[in-house]
Amino acid sequence: MLYSENIDMSDSTILGIEKVTADCSDEVLFAVSFDDGASWWSCINAVWAKLSEEKSGMSKAALEAISVDSWAEKATTGQLKYRFIVSGADGFVRSIITDYLNVEE
Repeated sequence: MLYSENIDMSDSTILGIEKVTADCSDEVLFAVSFDDGASWWSCINAVWAKLSEEKSGMSKAALEAISVDSWAEKATTGQLKYRFIVSGADGFVRSIITDYLNVEE
């Protein structure tokens, strides 16, 4: 299991999350936390579910399908952290890109 750093989204210019894009193998499962890893969540078909098992998560397709509105529903703490579960000998995560909605300067 791998974890990202806790991402600080509390800057006043960040309005929310537009989308997330992952460069990884199809076997990778993702979970997101909004409280520095105290609880982990998945979002499938615009429904957030709290994960109770360490080895559970959502697919790359589900992660990338989370809408602006669904992100806005949960991403209210100013924090974001990713958990990756890489399975199989050929499993990999190269990058995960979070695109933010920002205030126009």
